Amino acid sequence: MNISEYLKFNNSVLPPKGSLISVTSTVSVSPIFIIYHFIRTSIQNNRAVVLVSFLNDFQELVFLSKKWGFDFASKTCSEKLVYVDGLTMLYGYLSEEQCKKYELFSTIRITLYGESNLDDIFSAIRSGIDKGSSLNEMPSLILWGADFLVASEILTPSDILSMISICKEMVHHCIVTFNVDFAFLSPKRRSSELEVNYSIFVHSIIYQSHSIISLRQLPSGRAKEVTGIIRLSRGSGYYAAQDNTEVSASDTKESGCTQFEMFYWVYDLGVRIFPKGTFF
Repeated sequence: MNISEYLKFNNSVLPPKGSLISVTSTVSVSPIFIIYHFIRTSIQNNRAVVLVSFLNDFQELVFLSKKWGFDFASKTCSEKLVYVDGLTMLYGYLSEEQCKKYELFSTIRITLYGESNLDDIFSAIRSGIDKGSSLNEMPSLILWGADFLVASEILTPSDILSMISICKEMVHHCIVTFNVDFAFLSPKRRSSELEVNYSIFVHSIIYQSHSIISLRQLPSGRAKEVTGIIRLSRGSGYYAAQDNTEVSASDTKESGCTQFEMFYWVYDLGVRIFPKGTFF
């Protein structure tokens, strides 16, 4: 089943202009098929994509993309996909062997120079956005693993939230992925500073989002031909957008469904969906 038939926003495969989409997952389930879905649909709709990854290097992305029938390397060489590497050069080091692997591809790398982490990271992302922008079209932006910046204490929650807000104004829509594992968000009387900062970031992003796509494993563990549960929910950003625009009859009809869940199965040929609700 084509996942595009389920990941719809008012009957459009692309999120609304100016929207923020949160994609949450856990250590046990990966959001990679959601990421490739948004990359593919953006390119198919003649909109460039700026992918900022804090979790995987270029070679890993090339390898993983083959499973989904997506040529990550060739798309990076074109003007449709701008890759911003937020991992390999983050602390200013890249081996000679790695340099040879990357020299054929146009890659923007985030490097921390020590004066201002926020400026260093934002500068690289802005370069990617500028590269992906055209005279008539704004690119889409995907921040894969943005929670790493908080978990590693590279940025404070206020810094990263401010950066995302600014970036959102420079692109058509912004997709942010992060983990919501219980270990980071568990209620404790004496939470560590890291847990507090992580919780602030996660809850703030979710409250600002137009929509939330949540992935989690089955409560009972594993089941045959079922990887986990995917939930699509409307966030505060959805209702704020409705207040500023005229609501059509079709939108009014859809408004009764604020969230729904489905089972999904990731296998060698792609993703299979087991619907539990209706169109989003």
